[in-house]
Amino acid sequence: MIVFSKAEIIKFLQLDADYKLNKRLSGIEQLKDMFKSSGKFYVKGSKSEDLIKCLNFSSIAKKYCSVFKPLCTVLNLDCDGSNCKIKENNFNQ
Repeated sequence: MIVFSKAEIIKFLQLDADYKLNKRLSGIEQLKDMFKSSGKFYVKGSKSEDLIKCLNFSSIAKKYCSVFKPLCTVLNLDCDGSNCKIKENNFNQ
């Protein structure tokens, strides 16, 4: 899933712009491979504030709206395919 922001992660890790992901790896394994290629280590669950800051969540949400739509439904968000917002009556139920 993290590969949704490949360009931002490449920039964050200062990898070559033409860096190619290994398609045979899972998302987490791809992320580990990217970190390894930059001379850094990725440990799942470790502090990742700087990595999170580099991600463009608005862009991710718009591009992969259909993936997130079930979550929007569970959270009772009003999702039009590109913008999710709290329904006005959410707090009156």
